Amino acid sequence: TLGWPRTASFYEARLYFGGTALRPNTLWGSKVAQYFDFDQGTGLDDEGVEATINTNQLNAIVNLFAGNDLRIFTTGGEFVVLQTGNNPITPASFFVRPQTRLGSKAGIPIEDLNGSSLFVQRQGKSINVFQFGDTTASYQVQNISALSSHLLKDPVDMAARRAASTDESDRLFVVNGTDGSMAVYSILVGQNVIAPSRFTTDGEFIAVGVEVADVYVI
Repeated sequence: TLGWPRTASFYEARLYFGGTALRPNTLWGSKVAQYFDFDQGTGLDDEGVEATINTNQLNAIVNLFAGNDLRIFTTGGEFVVLQTGNNPITPASFFVRPQTRLGSKAGIPIEDLNGSSLFVQRQGKSINVFQFGDTTASYQVQNISALSSHLLKDPVDMAARRAASTDESDRLFVVNGTDGSMAVYSILVGQNVIAPSRFTTDGEFIAVGVEVADVYVI
């Protein structure tokens, strides 16, 4: 009746659902280790949690990512569920805090690279890294496609292959929906190297997936 959630993720023994048709900016978490029970009961520490993102614009949740904390990507900005120390999430401490205001494109997964979250900007014009900055003690966004935005043409899928040895780089594969090409980024984080290239094939790329060290495309 309320519509299916747009995204889901496991984090600290809870299953989280984000954004339905009727409540696009609401996040739900299950009871601890009871993934299909979202009853909030009397608010005990292990019972279900719920939070709605209320700001001066609509932030429809399109992606969730479980990193060092629970990261929430919406059409209007990026949010996190902040925790103090090693304290777990409870109904009394379940607060969603805004971090940056860029917005994420729906339908494209979030990829993790060395603890940072990579996402496609809501209009498909850039690839961005969402990461915690020690100097500001807050999350920041860095555009890694600033010099190669011409390679991005309405992205429809994305996958990352992490380096398996010291003589290769991490690789990010971004499938373009407009012309069926694929933008590929070779990334060496420690050396601040970002090397973009364009892959083409007979026909068109429509999807990409990575299984450990193997890359598969359709």
